[in-house]
Amino acid sequence: MSSIQIPSKDKLILGIMGGIGVISLIAIFMNDDANHTRFWTNILHNSVYFTLIALMAVFFLCVNRTALAGWSVGFKRVWEAMSQFLMVGFVFMAIIAIGVFFTLASSLPLGR
Repeated sequence: MSSIQIPSKDKLILGIMGGIGVISLIAIFMNDDANHTRFWTNILHNSVYFTLIALMAVFFLCVNRTALAGWSVGFKRVWEAMSQFLMVGFVFMAIIAIGVFFTLASSLPLGR
C-alpha cells in the first residue's frame, strides 16, 4: 500500500466541511465593505498560519535528518504531508502580495 486510504464517510464529512468553508467565504465577500477588507484579512491570516505550520514541519524534518534521529521514523510521513501545503501557501501569499502591490502602486502619484 503506497498511499493512505481515507474512508468514504470521512471523505463525505471533509467535503461538507470544505463546502461550508467556501460558502462562508463567499458570504463574507458579498456582505463586506467596498474594499472587501474582512475577506482579504481572512485569506491573509489563514495563509500565514497554515504556511508557517508547513514551514515548521519542514524544519522538524531537517532537524531530524541532520541529527540522524531514528525515533521520528513513525511520524515522518505526517510531517511530510504537512509540508505539502507550502506551495499552496506560497501561491496564496503571492496573490495577496500582488494585490497589495497593485493597490499601493495605483495610489502612488506617478510622474512627479
